[in-house]
Amino acid sequence: MKGGREMINNKKGQEPTIFRKKNRKGLSTIIVTVLLIGLTIVAVGIVWAVVKSTLDRGASGTDLGVKCLGINVNPTSVTCSGTYDPTSLNKYSCYVRLERTGQGTEPIGGIKLIMVNATGGVSSPALDIPGDLSAFGTKNFNATGVLMTTGMSRLNKVDARVYFIDETGTQQLCSQAGSFTF
Repeated sequence: MKGGREMINNKKGQEPTIFRKKNRKGLSTIIVTVLLIGLTIVAVGIVWAVVKSTLDRGASGTDLGVKCLGINVNPTSVTCSGTYDPTSLNKYSCYVRLERTGQGTEPIGGIKLIMVNATGGVSSPALDIPGDLSAFGTKNFNATGVLMTTGMSRLNKVDARVYFIDETGTQQLCSQAGSFTF
């Protein structure tokens, strides 16, 4: 035995051709190489998953911004008539006319409308008007029922904000809003 190795002879009387270690505490270089390659592949996969999800989130936000820049929906008139009476819907009516302008022709998911009494600092909850408003189209919205249920009177401002529906069914609001003061 030399240096902690045991000699193995192929046949009697021949020189030993294979040396085997008696003490096998270490791993072979092939196993270490395979393990390192496997760990590297796993690490690259984890980093790619994080980077891809970040890029996808950023891309969807950019996509929404581009859609919103091309579309403007503005209230163009508000017509309220009658005397406000919280007990009767028949004595008071209020209609808002919305107009879509801009270069974008993509269908929108809907419009959030906020009725405001700016002098009293009161605003209604966001009123959802679902559905598309075609490019360069107009739509009249009857806000009478909403005004009655919220108890608002003496309106003097209306804000409109467009939203899109994403692939998960969630409303994605545009940051810009169209306003009409009267």
